[in-house]
Amino acid sequence: MDAIKKHEWPHCAEQSVKHILSQCQMFSQTGVPSAAQLTSLIEVIDEFIFSWSSPASGGRSGKRRTGRLTSIQQLTLVQMLAEFFSGDQDFNLLCSAFMILFMVQGKDIEYKVNTLASLLSYALSVNAVVILNFGGVWLTQQTPTSAHSLAIARVLVSDWVSAPSQAHLHSLPAQSPLFTTNLLASLGELYSGVTSGGQSDLATYYSPPPAQVTSLVTAWLRSGHEDTASGHGSLNVPVPGTSPAASLLPWSVFSPLDSEDKEDKRSSVDSLLHMTLVHIVMTSSSSQLPPKYLTHLTESLLARLTSSVETYSPEQVEEALDRYGQLMAAAMTGSKLKLDKDHVTQMKKLPENRLVNIVLKRTSI
Repeated sequence: MDAIKKHEWPHCAEQSVKHILSQCQMFSQTGVPSAAQLTSLIEVIDEFIFSWSSPASGGRSGKRRTGRLTSIQQLTLVQMLAEFFSGDQDFNLLCSAFMILFMVQGKDIEYKVNTLASLLSYALSVNAVVILNFGGVWLTQQTPTSAHSLAIARVLVSDWVSAPSQAHLHSLPAQSPLFTTNLLASLGELYSGVTSGGQSDLATYYSPPPAQVTSLVTAWLRSGHEDTASGHGSLNVPVPGTSPAASLLPWSVFSPLDSEDKEDKRSSVDSLLHMTLVHIVMTSSSSQLPPKYLTHLTESLLARLTSSVETYSPEQVEEALDRYGQLMAAAMTGSKLKLDKDHVTQMKKLPENRLVNIVLKRTSI
């Protein structure tokens, strides 16, 4: 600690990151760090990495001048961290240091998460797969539907996923499946609000994702699904409490309600996404599609059609219900899903539709 205090920023930040790695090396031999050891590391991280800090002038009792990093300093920090975590040290040690560095503890957690988002955005731009893998572990620990994971997804959408040129991102499922699956779940949640949207928000919380996002997400899903079918399974990795496809279901069902032109490019992308989701849901195990997502889909569709039925043409309503019925039928394939009484009751309140009626006839309630 005393050696770190002698340096001004960014040198103190560099020394602090090296200190964290050395502590992780010690923990690998002595076991899980104690609460006191973690507290000490968090203090180092807060003071010397995520804050501008320099020794006080005049030798006044060792006090330091500190402040929040400027935008330029944050960029410098991101570049330094990118170089460090792309190094040739042991992967597990680097991953441990990464997790400690970006623990959502200590001061100004929001700023730490924002810096992590900037680091992951940079990693996407230069295809730094090892950093994306660390990011995948971090998202898994947070769960992809947490506020912190959603903040990451929001920044990545803004920086890269919606960028005009995104061809280099299409290979992400094969290069970093853990990061991709968790990011997919976060992106779905970001627009669908399955976990964060309250009961009163069902009719209004969903917002259509940008066309570029839908296109890229569809490419990721199709790539991962094709790999799984061929035995490789690049997206066949666990996602805490959800699946890559679960929170994307409203994207498919609600898209006809958000577009009147069936011939436009957006409509064709949405149709491809719908077909992909039907195939994934049909071939997934029940544990990969938590029932709460289907319940939320039913309640959200009912709320939207009830509150704004005059807004939509009969053709729009029919197509949305057809897509909903196809997804529900796929989820019930092979008796994988048993609908509870409340869910069936909500389904019966939907407007008349042939596919929905077929699904209802298959229930035993």
